[in-house]
Amino acid sequence: MKDRNSVLAKFQSEEQKFLSNDGDCFGIYQLRMSDELRHLYFMGMDYLRKSEDFPRKQNYDFIYYSKFEDGMNLEKIYEIFNIYRPDDFVGHSLSVSDIVVLHIDGSNTAYYVD
Repeated sequence: MKDRNSVLAKFQSEEQKFLSNDGDCFGIYQLRMSDELRHLYFMGMDYLRKSEDFPRKQNYDFIYYSKFEDGMNLEKIYEIFNIYRPDDFVGHSLSVSDIVVLHIDGSNTAYYVD
């Protein structure tokens, strides 16, 4: 069984490496587990807009990153992290309120899973 805390610590210590990576890669952020954020778990963007509670970086844990393989896109990432989850992935299935960051050609673009 994987030790969630040690796997999270590994990825969180490598977040800057991910954001400034020379190659194409993607990262996944999921809301921190806390009672104060429970109202945001699995909430869509419409809910956030109405409540004026937009995603804030400090509410998220950087939980995973990997290089971008040929044929990779957002749909493929969604499929992988719902059906074929990697052994070192300790988050829940990719779902609403998660954020996927694509790091392509030196630029980072974030996508809110809605």
